[in-house]
Amino acid sequence: MLIVVILKFIHFLSILLAGGIAVGSIVIQRSHMAAGAPPSAPTAKAMRNMGLIGLLAIALLWITGLWLTMQLYGGFQVHSLWWVNAAFYAKLLGATLIAGVSVYANLHMAAASRGNRPPNAQLMGNLAVSGRVGLFLALAGAAIAFSAG
Repeated sequence: MLIVVILKFIHFLSILLAGGIAVGSIVIQRSHMAAGAPPSAPTAKAMRNMGLIGLLAIALLWITGLWLTMQLYGGFQVHSLWWVNAAFYAKLLGATLIAGVSVYANLHMAAASRGNRPPNAQLMGNLAVSGRVGLFLALAGAAIAFSAG
């Protein structure tokens, strides 16, 4: 039981970290868009670091989430009701989308930085929308899957 408590603590801490970074990144990006100015070099470096920390948080979420699923349910059958399992799989789909967006955005930002050019604004906007869809699926799926009695 202690391992479950530790895993949940790390899982919740990772959710907090990833969420804070997501909100902070949006605030920084919108501020620079409104000002019509690119971020300064220190701000750009901080944004890259935030992206890497967010990716680490997502990796920790996956690791602890899979471990918790095995510890608590013994596999990916979390409930006997089909719609609860469907919600759980929607949560996994959303989490996969978020992870994919994070990896791709970090790779794109690194390539843009190496090329000394700004990231593709349209691509980053599309990735942000995809991340929001993933976030909705993950949160709604979790709320349904883990609230069913």
